[in-house]
Amino acid sequence: MCVSRWPNFPKQYAQTRRLTSGRARSFVLSPENNLVFFVRAISKTDLRLALYCLDAISGKESLLISPQDLKIKDEEFLPAQEKARRERLRESGSGITTFSLDKSGENLCFALNGELWYFQISSKKISNLEIPGAIIDPRFSPDGKFIAGVINGGLYLYSVAENSGKTLMASENENVTYGLVDFTAAEELNRYRGFWWSPESTSLVVERVDESEVALVNLADPTDPKAEVRNHRYPFAGTKNPSCEFYVIDLMGNKNKLDIDSQEFEYVTEVDFYSDNLVQLTLLTRDQKNMVLKEFNLSSNTNKDLWAKNHKAWVEVTPGAPRIFENHLITLEGKDNRQLFVDSLAITDSSFDVRAIMAIDKQGFLLQISKSQCTSALISVDWKGQISPVGSQDAFVSGAKKEHLTLIVEANETSWARKVTVINGNQKFEIKDEQEFPEFNLRIEYFEAGKNNISTSVVFPTWLKDEKHLPVIVAPYGGPHFASCMKNAATYASEQWLADQGFIVIVAENRGTPGRGQNWEYEIYENWSEKILEDQITVLDETDKKYPGLLDLNNVGITGWSFGGYFAALAVLDAPERFHAAIAGAPVTDLRWYDTAYSERYLGNPANDESKYEQFSLINRAHKLTRPLLLIHGLADDNVLAMHTLKFSAKLLSEGKLHQFIPLSGVSHMTPQEIITENLLRMQLDFFKTNLVR
Repeated sequence: MCVSRWPNFPKQYAQTRRLTSGRARSFVLSPENNLVFFVRAISKTDLRLALYCLDAISGKESLLISPQDLKIKDEEFLPAQEKARRERLRESGSGITTFSLDKSGENLCFALNGELWYFQISSKKISNLEIPGAIIDPRFSPDGKFIAGVINGGLYLYSVAENSGKTLMASENENVTYGLVDFTAAEELNRYRGFWWSPESTSLVVERVDESEVALVNLADPTDPKAEVRNHRYPFAGTKNPSCEFYVIDLMGNKNKLDIDSQEFEYVTEVDFYSDNLVQLTLLTRDQKNMVLKEFNLSSNTNKDLWAKNHKAWVEVTPGAPRIFENHLITLEGKDNRQLFVDSLAITDSSFDVRAIMAIDKQGFLLQISKSQCTSALISVDWKGQISPVGSQDAFVSGAKKEHLTLIVEANETSWARKVTVINGNQKFEIKDEQEFPEFNLRIEYFEAGKNNISTSVVFPTWLKDEKHLPVIVAPYGGPHFASCMKNAATYASEQWLADQGFIVIVAENRGTPGRGQNWEYEIYENWSEKILEDQITVLDETDKKYPGLLDLNNVGITGWSFGGYFAALAVLDAPERFHAAIAGAPVTDLRWYDTAYSERYLGNPANDESKYEQFSLINRAHKLTRPLLLIHGLADDNVLAMHTLKFSAKLLSEGKLHQFIPLSGVSHMTPQEIITENLLRMQLDFFKTNLVR
């Protein structure tokens, strides 16, 4: 494999989980004791995650719990349902990946390899609690007296005072779970939990999921035909979704089913306890054109609609809204850019897009906004609409707030490093990342291309002086819900490495991507590929105009994963005169083979009309292939099933179309394995060197 510059980078990139190991994450603010909890790798050589805290008064950082100090029975063991949950979360870490605090910030619990651990903050006492099986997603009650979690598919309740537990809701069979989120909500609707404590710790809302009518797929390992086949329920577009019910159950086991018309509203996107007697659920119809915020009064056993929204395309799920706070209805709405509304009155104007409500309190709101598509910023907005910036306004910023504690996480376009700041009144403290960085610097420029002002980033070789006619690699994601052109240097490490091998690398958004208002997102409704391809070609031409003579437009490669993989293959099939070689990783080759919530949102239900699916299928384009195409797919992928690439490859073969295919045995959609990540990067370089560089 030919690597002329920075030959050690692929190994470094793989060993550090794409340079993310050593980053502090999973922050939890505890204003009651002025502590900020987080997890971070133990060291640069031990990537297991340990639990830390920062004292927001003294600024002192402390290691609380390290997995290496705990006697774990089997460090390699993870329950199958926990593996699936982590796949939905895109969690590739090990050790203490997540944890739960009570309201006081004094009691903490976490699961480690299926075991339940309890930690008292002040005494530093840690206990391994005895439970009847592997626990998933344990969560403390607000009062610190109980821990709830999922064991053997049922909801389990552990009493800290009594040092014992019981099953509150038992699974009836292998297809039914209590307390785990359903597949579609976790994969497509940004809901990652299946039970919620009431504020006074007297009851819980619990999701019951029955997958018995969902299509059963078999995930086998072809390298080991003796190994047990993994069964996986997958809701293909146009087929049955899981049957989901929601119950309120008290600590004695008395339960009531919430009255939801599941025939009309197949999806629940959010659950929130307003008080012990009031529960609010955000409901979404299967076609996702209608959303309702419904309140359930547990005392009177009645319910009512608090808010409703509909759209001819789809209603987008937005973090933090709709919801009720202090008897006020909080929503994100607008004709294009999303604005913050309180009781149907706009609090912010339409000059920026509100991407998420990060926090609400009596003083106001912490909002994540976009003024341009390649940036995100935090602002504080009071109840009268007065705005104050929080952190940098021209970078990539996220954060959190709880009472007097504020967390700001800032990345920018020039530095590989982030800055994590905790603010407590007039005091500011920094939480350090302990990660590795590439040997090279980032050389990048941003501009807006064409009449649509497409956000574009161009990555140049660090050694570039007056060289001309360099081959080009286009590396978009291009799909909804994920932006790839960001003022965040850390996201361009592999692109810079590729550029330094002798390429110009272009990362650009297109119509349908987030961060630029609703109208831009809705452009791909029932038009899955044409506008996207048009925009990426525009970016090529406009980049060539901006840097005359630099690009060799007769040698353009394209690479992508997931939606990006679909688009990479599409580009060489539909525009071979512009794209001359493609690498398609885990491509969705036909949306009928992808899940209900995603596919039907954009192309409708194929059980009613398959025409759009036929129109945008790669299978129906296989006969058009004239360019080099490398397909890559993990055979253990339970999100984009390997059938997508296997069927596409078979169709290409039947059409006599030469192509390459790398099947990755035992690899999921995330490709977390170190050796796989390293060698895939090298193989991609070899592919482009072979097919683009003359």
